[in-house]
Amino acid sequence: LAAIKRRPGWDAVPAVRTGLVREIKSTYILQPGPAALTEGLSQLKALVREASAVS
Repeated sequence: LAAIKRRPGWDAVPAVRTGLVREIKSTYILQPGPAALTEGLSQLKALVREASAVS
């Protein structure tokens, strides 16, 4: 999060300001094949649930 905040303009993004930036490992969403659909989708779903609980 600190590295993102140092980037010009990123401090204006609400998720960055409030510390709600989350990471998904690239191997879960960028690799070819079914893992991106299964594990990547599971990771995204968990992050959406977390964000929904916060708001």
